[in-house]
Amino acid sequence: MQGQKVTTLVRSHQTAGAHKIIWDGKDEFGRPVASGVHLYQLKAGDPSTSSGQRFVAVKKMLVLR
Repeated sequence: MQGQKVTTLVRSHQTAGAHKIIWDGKDEFGRPVASGVHLYQLKAGDPSTSSGQRFVAVKKMLVLR
């Protein structure tokens, strides 16, 4: 694993509730990513709160072409 950022899917405020994001398998320049194991990171929370409570999870996904 090389540890390079591929793309950011959502960078805006979202309302509370369930959300679904579909990634097209392309990087930020529109190029398809290589087959293999990729890591993704999910961040959620309200940074404006005094405690700065946030949820952060890192998971693996397998891309096969």
